[in-house]
Amino acid sequence: MQFHSKAKILPAGSIFSPTSMRDLSNFSEFDVEYDGFVYRTAEHAYQALKYLYCSNKPELFEIVREENQKKDALGAKESGGKGGMTKRGVVFDRDGCWDKKQIEIVTKLVASKIERHPEIRKILETAKENNIILVHFSRSDMIWGAHVTEDGKSIKRGSNHLGNIYMSFYDKLSKTKPKTSTTKDCPEGKVRNPKTGRCITLKNKKTLKDCPEGKIRNEKTGRCITLKK
Repeated sequence: MQFHSKAKILPAGSIFSPTSMRDLSNFSEFDVEYDGFVYRTAEHAYQALKYLYCSNKPELFEIVREENQKKDALGAKESGGKGGMTKRGVVFDRDGCWDKKQIEIVTKLVASKIERHPEIRKILETAKENNIILVHFSRSDMIWGAHVTEDGKSIKRGSNHLGNIYMSFYDKLSKTKPKTSTTKDCPEGKVRNPKTGRCITLKNKKTLKDCPEGKIRNEKTGRCITLKK
């Protein structure tokens, strides 16, 4: 089975759900957790972590991570691309650093995606039961993706790292239980922002003065009003 972000919707009667071939893509809107932070998609995490681990400006990680939460997956990808990093004056060490770390990082992201989303787990269970090979189709990226033979039974070109990572969980499905979240609790006095995943301090509300005698406070507007007799 070839999956990618723009794959066709599967027809009725398929053993997979209609959007299965899109859902396994890093671009699909399934949030993931990594080191206590929740990201909109695996792609959002992948691109932000480039800054943290393998750039000359790791301090930009927080900024990029927060900014990317407001973007779609394509926007997040652009921020971690050559153009996006150049605009920020970032030197990215791909060969000496990222190429050594990215497989481990994506494996953790995929694990989180499976744990947090029953839909993803179901796709893998169905693929495993039917001995189906998962191939990440890509026109040009032959590291994460691959091309299959005409009969669709084998790979003719490409490493298919993303597909292989998903299939590496086949034997672990029965041993692991789905998790709703592994996010760390916020410190006392702070709450988690649902959009960014960060712990933030609540702003203190202004202390309102008591209304003059004969007036009461309107709960909606906060203004003191005179009661009608």
